[in-house]
Amino acid sequence: MPIFVDMNASIYLYTHKASTASVVAELSDILKDYLASAQPQQLPAPSRTQDTTLWDLSSSPLSSRERHSLLSALLSYVRRQPVALYYRSTEAKPIRRIVADLDGCLVSEELLVRIAREQSMHTDTIAAMTGAVDFESSFRRRVQCVRGMTASQLEELGAIVSLAPGIEHFCRFTEGEDIRLDLASSNLTPYVHTLMLRLGATDYIATMPEMDEEEVLDGTLSEPIVDAQSKRDFALQTIGRDIRPESTLSIGDGANDLEMLSATAHALLYCSAIDGSLDIGEVMTDLYFRP
Repeated sequence: MPIFVDMNASIYLYTHKASTASVVAELSDILKDYLASAQPQQLPAPSRTQDTTLWDLSSSPLSSRERHSLLSALLSYVRRQPVALYYRSTEAKPIRRIVADLDGCLVSEELLVRIAREQSMHTDTIAAMTGAVDFESSFRRRVQCVRGMTASQLEELGAIVSLAPGIEHFCRFTEGEDIRLDLASSNLTPYVHTLMLRLGATDYIATMPEMDEEEVLDGTLSEPIVDAQSKRDFALQTIGRDIRPESTLSIGDGANDLEMLSATAHALLYCSAIDGSLDIGEVMTDLYFRP
């Protein structure tokens, strides 16, 4: 287990080797206002196909507004390029808990896009995930595509949906290191519950759909949507003596993940819904054991 003592905040970049030089140049420009040193450090590669680059940020803790602004810019980049970015704050302690988004992150598909099979649904989903439109109103509109489906059908989709590259390794790693895995998803409860069992997670939050006595969905929601604030509150829970925000890693790929990404001491920005996405198992193993 790594030990962090009086260390500056840091950004770790994971890239395919072929794209490292161009990505480093672009991200150096995004990070320039936060850097303690303008020169990034090339670290030993975590695998034959991936490179790791480190930027040392200022030793002064970032304000919540600065952290949100930085992670927002980095998340926008992660949604365009097959990279992963790990942020470690000055207050970081060894990771004991992971709180992860699902669709487009640990899962490489978007549930509602798969169900609707329409380009307009894909476009609307991207707009919501990038913050271009209000997430809650967008989700209420998009979830109407499940009208007439049953809870069992959503569970079946959760059992077969494509997972992120390296997710099996990722799950074995969390179990082997005794790291608690929880899921924070705005998606529908029957689907998320199935994925909790499939991934071996401990707990989850999700949005409950309205359904009749035969569990047929009517395309509306029976309780408030799991939004950015809900995800943040879930990630900030203190569990027992060892699991606190300082020892929690949040993983996300959308605008509705930014609050939890900004609140925890460890944050991994990772999107599996784009071509060539990285192996999250290799990324997670590497970042965990970095000093």
